[in-house]
Amino acid sequence: MTSLSVLVVSVEARAFALRLDEVSEIMRPLSVAPMPGAPPFVRGVAVARGEPRPVVDLAMLLGASEPVAPERFVAVKTGERQVLLAVETVVGIQRLSAAVFEDLPPLFRQAKGHAMEAIASLDDRLLILLAGGRLVPPEHLAVLTPEESE
Repeated sequence: MTSLSVLVVSVEARAFALRLDEVSEIMRPLSVAPMPGAPPFVRGVAVARGEPRPVVDLAMLLGASEPVAPERFVAVKTGERQVLLAVETVVGIQRLSAAVFEDLPPLFRQAKGHAMEAIASLDDRLLILLAGGRLVPPEHLAVLTPEESE
């Protein structure tokens, strides 16, 4: 049976999973410089490992009205680029059977489906698997991250 290694994070008492192969680092929150004109879910830009990275508030990205007070930033690959996700808590790494995940109900796909991939139950809690490559809509990602120089 196929298994999936995920990093479980918590935001507003909700549990989310990121595929471990999409996570490059977990760190304490860094100093964030605001980005005027950025979408509401973008806290600004932080320098991680010498590189400027957009900081995305996961709660705001998924529809919260107020930003979270993050305990951790999680560096996530979004295609060829990286963003730092501001999360309240890093729960830990879990190895789950791929069979526990179910397709999203149609209502979820219509709402914030660009970021959500599947759902499961973990210790009687709803666990939402996030699609790292689709966390930030492409039209926003292109504006938030500088083009690689050739």
